[in-house]
Amino acid sequence: MNKIQVSLNKFDLQGFVADIIRFHTEQGIGDPDPRCVISVVNERGFTPEWGDDIPDRDINAELVREGKKVFFPFSDVNVGEPIPCADGNLYGGSSGEEEDEEDDEDDEDDDEYEEEDEFAFGMGDTDVVGFLLQVEGDTLVIQFGVHGPGLFCGQAPSVTILEDAAPFEIGMREYIKKFTAD
Repeated sequence: MNKIQVSLNKFDLQGFVADIIRFHTEQGIGDPDPRCVISVVNERGFTPEWGDDIPDRDINAELVREGKKVFFPFSDVNVGEPIPCADGNLYGGSSGEEEDEEDDEDDEDDDEYEEEDEFAFGMGDTDVVGFLLQVEGDTLVIQFGVHGPGLFCGQAPSVTILEDAAPFEIGMREYIKKFTAD
């Protein structure tokens, strides 16, 4: 399982939150307030929830004092192109090679499944990969997950814990190390 445990006093939580918000601001996500991309996740079904009071939101308090599970998106949404992430790298997506028009016509029905082969998990068109954080005592527990916003008929928003986060995993681990004191 992709689980990182670090002493809370050795993790720069404020720097981490600020950097995630910076990334999403640069991507133009979360307008007018990028804190809206960070969601609290309830225990039942790992359903994300967003508060109505975004301008007054204290993400550190939600996580540390209130003991909530909070999802921080590491990636932008999957739109079938290389996916920009908070570490400054691009992951997955198309290789950039031009496809033969004949192949496009023959494979129209397969288009929605082409990208899935690149990921060790099923990543939908509007999903984001990120970190699920929770404080347990004086330990910060970080798990890798995928957030499905539930934009399609019959789907509820959800966060799924990832056993294998390829191709994002190495970059995600290195990203977390940036905020961890030795």
